[in-house]
Amino acid sequence: MTLYIILMNLNKVKFNLLNSVVLLKNFQYSAKITMNYYSIFFTFLVLSFHSLSAQYNCSEPIEIISLQRTDEKRFDLSGIAEVDGKIYVVADKEWNKYIYEISKKGKNWFIHEAYPIKMEGDFDFEGLDFGDGEFYLCDEKNSKVFKLNPTTQKVEEFNFSWGKFNDGAWGNKGLEGIAINPQEQIIYLAKERGPRNIYGVALNSGKVCEPFKMLLGNNEPPGSDIADLKFKDGILYILARGQFKVIKLDVEAYKSNPVPINELPYFSYREVAFNAMQKLYLDNDFPMAEALLITDQEIWIGIDNNGGRLNPDNKWVKKEKLSGTQPIILRLSRNGF
Repeated sequence: MTLYIILMNLNKVKFNLLNSVVLLKNFQYSAKITMNYYSIFFTFLVLSFHSLSAQYNCSEPIEIISLQRTDEKRFDLSGIAEVDGKIYVVADKEWNKYIYEISKKGKNWFIHEAYPIKMEGDFDFEGLDFGDGEFYLCDEKNSKVFKLNPTTQKVEEFNFSWGKFNDGAWGNKGLEGIAINPQEQIIYLAKERGPRNIYGVALNSGKVCEPFKMLLGNNEPPGSDIADLKFKDGILYILARGQFKVIKLDVEAYKSNPVPINELPYFSYREVAFNAMQKLYLDNDFPMAEALLITDQEIWIGIDNNGGRLNPDNKWVKKEKLSGTQPIILRLSRNGF
């Protein structure tokens, strides 16, 4: 009898042990599923955050600068640069034969003639930058670059040969922006469209190359025109006016990891320039951003209004109490961009 009881108890122990093993396996399986779930969820969060972190939206300007002229001539803003805390601009009409300084007096900003561009001929200046003590201007009409020394006020052509890159038929689809990379001694030149491109020209030799060919690819989505460039702290900033974006390209990182332009971080100013589908100007049916400036804390975007009138129903025009046909500059906070 005692032996029978002992055997029965041993069977119970065996049964309990088997149940424990099954429960343990079920627990391990459940735990594995749970861990996989959390792993997938965490990865999704990381990817989502990465995607969001690549986009910076500006919903309100610091200021909208309305540029006042001392004469009645039309001023189609096309380029902007900062030198020692002073802001300089160029315009693209034949009577705009100066590099102009803009300065604030009270609540108003005024345009002043600063440096005469003493050259004979017909030019279309679409970009402005400063490097190695000289201003650099790109001329769309002639596919040329000029230098102006502010000390001597001497103007001369920066000589280089386009070679196979320019067949002379660019017309109004040519040079639209310029940026100086002082570290590598390169001028970046933006071809606006048809097709868009960014060329590099060596300051020392004048050799031309296509450093970002894989960046732009062969597709040219609507609104992807390149309106201007600026280079700062190793980053090339690209103004894509039709998309209301400033795109950020780390030049050094691109050399080892060339990615398409639509995968790069960007700063969107659509809510300011096209608020509630209300254009800043009444008379223009196309994106008008033409000039780009990058400072430590701000992004300035110059608007070429082609003589158009400011839209009195636009939210920001109302707020700033603007009117007339003056060109404007959007002063925007970078917010970490």
